[in-house]
Amino acid sequence: MEDMTGHVKDGRSPLYLVARNGHEVAVRLLLENNADTAARDNHGFSPLHAAAGYGHEDAVRLLLENNADTTARDDNGASPLHWAAMNGHEGAVRLLLEKNADTAAKNNNGASPLHWAAMNGHEGAVRLLLEKNADTAARNNNGASPLHWAAMNGHEGAVRVLLEKNADTAAKNNNGASPLHWAAMNGHEGAVRLLLEKNADTAAKNNDGASPLHCAAGYGHEGAVRLLLENNADTAARDEDGDSPLHCAAGYGHAGAVRLLLEKNADIAARNKVRESYNGHECAVRLLLEKNADIAARGKHGRSPLHWAAWNGHEGAVRLLLENNADTAARDDHGFSPLHAAAGYGHAGAVRLLLENNADTTARDDNGASPLHWAAMNGHAGAVRLLLEKNADTAARDDNGASPLHWAAMNGHEGAVRVLLEKNADTAAKNNDGDSPLHCAAGYGHEGAVRLLLESNADTTARDENGASPLHWAAMNGHEGAVRLLLEKNADTAARNNDGDSPLHCAAGYGHEGAVRLLLENNADTAARDEDGRSALDEARRRGHGAVGELLRQAAAAASRPQQALVRQGGIHRAEAQRDGPPAAPPAPPPPAAALKTAEDEAAAEARRLGEEVARERERREAAEGVARQAGEELARERERREAAEEVARRLGEEVAREREGREAAEEVARRVEEELARTQQQLDAAQQAEQRSIAVISIAELRNATDSFSEANQIGQGGFGSVFRTHQPLPSLPHSGPCAVKRLDAGGMQGHAEVHAEIRVLSVCWHEHLLPLVGFCLDATPCLVYPLMAGNLESRVVDPPRDQQRFSWQERVRAIRDATRALVYLHTPLATKSVVLHRDVKPSNILLDAQGNAKLADVGLAREAPELQGGVTHLTTQRLIGSPGFIDPLYTQSGRFSELTDGYAIGVSLLMCLGGRSAVAVVDRFGNALEGSARAATVTDPSAEWPPEVAEQALEIVRGLMWRQTPSRRTRLSEALRLLEDMANAQGLRPGITDGVDDNSSVADEGDHIALEHTFVAINHGARHPTNN
Repeated sequence: MEDMTGHVKDGRSPLYLVARNGHEVAVRLLLENNADTAARDNHGFSPLHAAAGYGHEDAVRLLLENNADTTARDDNGASPLHWAAMNGHEGAVRLLLEKNADTAAKNNNGASPLHWAAMNGHEGAVRLLLEKNADTAARNNNGASPLHWAAMNGHEGAVRVLLEKNADTAAKNNNGASPLHWAAMNGHEGAVRLLLEKNADTAAKNNDGASPLHCAAGYGHEGAVRLLLENNADTAARDEDGDSPLHCAAGYGHAGAVRLLLEKNADIAARNKVRESYNGHECAVRLLLEKNADIAARGKHGRSPLHWAAWNGHEGAVRLLLENNADTAARDDHGFSPLHAAAGYGHAGAVRLLLENNADTTARDDNGASPLHWAAMNGHAGAVRLLLEKNADTAARDDNGASPLHWAAMNGHEGAVRVLLEKNADTAAKNNDGDSPLHCAAGYGHEGAVRLLLESNADTTARDENGASPLHWAAMNGHEGAVRLLLEKNADTAARNNDGDSPLHCAAGYGHEGAVRLLLENNADTAARDEDGRSALDEARRRGHGAVGELLRQAAAAASRPQQALVRQGGIHRAEAQRDGPPAAPPAPPPPAAALKTAEDEAAAEARRLGEEVARERERREAAEGVARQAGEELARERERREAAEEVARRLGEEVAREREGREAAEEVARRVEEELARTQQQLDAAQQAEQRSIAVISIAELRNATDSFSEANQIGQGGFGSVFRTHQPLPSLPHSGPCAVKRLDAGGMQGHAEVHAEIRVLSVCWHEHLLPLVGFCLDATPCLVYPLMAGNLESRVVDPPRDQQRFSWQERVRAIRDATRALVYLHTPLATKSVVLHRDVKPSNILLDAQGNAKLADVGLAREAPELQGGVTHLTTQRLIGSPGFIDPLYTQSGRFSELTDGYAIGVSLLMCLGGRSAVAVVDRFGNALEGSARAATVTDPSAEWPPEVAEQALEIVRGLMWRQTPSRRTRLSEALRLLEDMANAQGLRPGITDGVDDNSSVADEGDHIALEHTFVAINHGARHPTNN
């Protein structure tokens, strides 16, 4: 007989495999041959786990008769009873309980079998566990009881059974939330009603001070709000931020909830954030105004509702407030009027409405800036034009003496500069530092603004309070384009500032080689000296700019050669003149002889003369010694001064080096910020386009006609949502579209109406070129969603392509991941039209491809709108794990916390699949050593993709940052990962984005192409959950 303990794929024994598939005869045969019931696979699952998880009662019975261990735990700490309970297999639960399986067993997250049965609404399993005295008060690691989970997911049967066993309705989890909080927050009216019938406390507060009514109102669940109000829930309750339920409902635009609260006399005078205007919910604003809400109420920073509406550009709310005589002259704590707010953020519609209502264009904030200053500073040319049409003052000065033209020029906003110059804004205006607009534009290197100012005859000779000209500023900061433009207008290269520095000194001192070269080409004087006697060459050498110094040395040498030739010529003439001059004069005749004296007189005179000479020599020697001593002292002092100067120079050099490093770092930060701002602006443009998009409402009859009554011939997919069909003819509601994919909700589908509404809600406000658009929907008896038909998905082209298709090359894989990451970053970015959206089901099978290889991220049915993440909150917490096996972040599994990093983990796994060409679980195992750094990526990549080793290493480093690091703070943000992917793609010359004119609503699938819109959930064998899925 063969060895019955042999292991195959994933460490699974033959007994495990037949138990998982419920082959009773094979199980019995293996057990008769002593197969090991305790054998574990690579995930810690025993054969009993498999049989129980799939509900194969005969296999469970045989294993228990052979003493299979009911206490065995898998790698997540779950027992066979956990898995049987989670999947609602009552027969398996009963058999395990008969063998005294432990109802109190907890998995690694602290959940008991009763938690799992309640979470999934398996009423029969819940009842069986309770008959065995399972603990209704058991808490998991987040403090949630089984009643919490049943209520959160709206499983009324499980809630009823638990309440019959006196489950505690007042139990609080770690966040202080009761089961009633969770039921209300998710809008499960049946669960809310059952809890209220058991006197659940409507006044209970969670850790944020929110009551169940806050939760229901904030999420707009009208049914739950009505039930709570019928049970006298307190409409005046305040959370920690001072918000009442009315604040929450109005702040998120839930008009139905607002109406219900107002009918119960909720206090409209309650003061806090006036979020209904902030978020622009016109209906909520109208309802509150109809109830005489205080239109002059001040909230955070002293801002009125009109401030907030104008600040965020909500024209409808602005119009309503103005129609009700809102004060356009109101000032906040910083002196900003509503017109400042609208102009500063470029909301032209709001600016127009305020100006039509005589808003003051001369109003000044606490820094003396007018609305025109703010519009100009931020480059909102439309708002600038509107203000100027109302004669806003172009000569207005702020407290620093700057005009609107200064602000526009300093920030390089060409459109605003042009509009101001058309209104004759003064190019010669000086701020308090003596700077003209041209100084500002040149100093910051804004070539477009410099050009416009020069075309308007801005003065290139203007000097600031330090005597510097615009050319000084451009040269000092190395802005070659600005330097070139100024020199073309004959800016003076010989101009000196108050320290005697020329523009060449400035460029050389800061090491700007390009600017130095331009100045030298325009005959800048290399011999010019500043007040300290230094030339530009001296400055370059003193500050360690070797290349610039060499450039200046060569220029100086070239300039000095003609002069040296003249000096040499003059020296030759002088030498010849000396050689040919007249002879020296003859010596003078000797003096006449002296009178003779006596010998004594001569001796005495000689002795006297010699004595005087000795005295004079002594005096000369003493004087020379004094001079030498003074010279030595002076030399010592000079040496000390030189050493001190050298120390100062050394320290100055170090300071300059640090300054240079800081400046280079600041320039790098500025570059990244500029790139991020550009991406954000693109996303804002996309969001504004999305506001104008409409999604067609299509009748079920029209869809039936286009799919031959959803015939099998037109069925192209099956998933947890239901079935997917292709249309064989154009839809009348979408006359310009090609073939479409229609996803129809099955009656027994694992997803329900909530996911349908979630998908419609998200895609109605979100639009991006790499996000699969929703083009139509039907909410009749059989809900349907309609999308453009796609050609396939990334997983099918990377892991197991059809025979008639080749695997993707590495370039195609990088493009697809980059495109999907672009869509994710867009979803994560809060815009005026949308909040943060977390996808929560990112995987290659949800990255769809058109015929040109462009990728679009699909399937947002499990997405979560997360406005909380816009207010400093770093993560959200849930008891209900959402996602697909292999792509769920372990940090999410362990703590229930999810955020943008959760989607980042999934995109990291997807990129790893592209590297290895294997499934999620298999590829992580294969790349383990490479991820740890002990192996090269090239040794384990998919050979069919032909990854270049250096590109594979770059991609693997991105994967490490996204999913391999175990602490959130060390994970790479998705926006940074996108930057790295963009850099990698650009370096390799990959196509930048959508190509070949593919339109969102066009057909990109040929006949025979297949759609890949299947929803991969933990569903195997008609709804059973696999034990590996937690």
